[in-house]
Amino acid sequence: MAHLVLGDRSFLSWHIKQRAELEGITVKMADPQDYLAAMPSEEDVELVFDDELADTPAETPAETSTDPSADGTAEEDTEDEPEGALSAEGQQRQRVIEAMMKARESEKSTLSHVVYLADTRLWNPTNGTMPSDEELAQQIRDNTEALINILEQLPTAPDHLVLATSINAGNSTPVGQALAETSVLLEEATSDYTTRFVELQFPNIFGEGCPTHKSSLISQLARAIAAGKSPRVSQNRPMTIMYAQEVARVLLQPMPDFALPTAESHKESTAEFAILMNEAAGIIKDGRLPARISPDQYGLLFELYSTLRASQIAQDDDGAELNTLGTDVITYRLPTVSSRIRLATKDKPLTFTSSLGGLHRLVVLSGSATIKIGEKSYKTTAEIDMEEGTGLPFIDLPHGYDVTVNPHSELAESLVGDAASCLVGEWISEV
Repeated sequence: MAHLVLGDRSFLSWHIKQRAELEGITVKMADPQDYLAAMPSEEDVELVFDDELADTPAETPAETSTDPSADGTAEEDTEDEPEGALSAEGQQRQRVIEAMMKARESEKSTLSHVVYLADTRLWNPTNGTMPSDEELAQQIRDNTEALINILEQLPTAPDHLVLATSINAGNSTPVGQALAETSVLLEEATSDYTTRFVELQFPNIFGEGCPTHKSSLISQLARAIAAGKSPRVSQNRPMTIMYAQEVARVLLQPMPDFALPTAESHKESTAEFAILMNEAAGIIKDGRLPARISPDQYGLLFELYSTLRASQIAQDDDGAELNTLGTDVITYRLPTVSSRIRLATKDKPLTFTSSLGGLHRLVVLSGSATIKIGEKSYKTTAEIDMEEGTGLPFIDLPHGYDVTVNPHSELAESLVGDAASCLVGEWISEV
């Protein structure tokens, strides 16, 4: 494997997986304690025997052989043996050693990076409730101890150990103290190895799937707006945030500590972030981009919007109906990078993964369809006739989700069986 990511309960692990698939990087995800428990112990070690010697026929005297000493050839044969020649057993032992050395080099080349997602505030809780700060801090300590034991038992040291932590590491909170301890312990644990230890402290991270906790402003805003509320912040202060896909891109770099200083982050006031999130909520209803948002803010707007869409989809009822937009909205203030019209039939439904950036919009141009996003389904109520000027059903996709478009038509099915089909317009902006 190229990368081993420890911390598969972190919402970042999903983003890393999506980014790795896009860039063709092999990644294995695991929980630190589960990975340690699955590693071979001393009791699991077994001897492996090579049966080549057993398969080699033993030398037997020829039927016509005579005693070598009788004709005086014994001494001559001994002198003809090359000096330092290995016996059959020695040659076999040499082959075993060479095979073991080759296997060791192969193991070393398959594990280049170990990435440890240490901040357990970003881990999805197992029972649905967020643990206390003290419990989160203890999880960090337990996971760090497991990682140190993993490093001791790996056949060869990885090239890089990347600690993904928070700018809040070292503050007075229990989690901040536990993260600071992790940095010290891992630096000590790698001091005797050739492993290059890298600590990356990220600002406030947001994105699809981020757990809602008290220090995650964007996640709290997204969940509240998706529930139909209009939240605002009680304290207006500067805040720096970074989108989870940008974090994933940095962590998959060969030299992530060089990539972090140039990574894209956004610094605004907390009140401004709340305004942007509430503005993004309007896009869901009618598809129009907020008039007050300038084009140079589209990148941040679409990251916040995708986070909001993911939260909304998680709360929507299965089978919810699509909203509609007027035909003038399709291109109005929409920064289009690419567009196409795709046909979906009952025999060949559309299946794809939504873009990892920008705005990805689907519009049902004709026919009816059920659109499945992740585990939730949305549907159109009737076939669309564009000549009548009715609104077009549309839906904006959160980044990196699996999407399926299945056409359906009760009238078509009753008349011509499987003739149901629909045309879907697809607009992708990567601004």
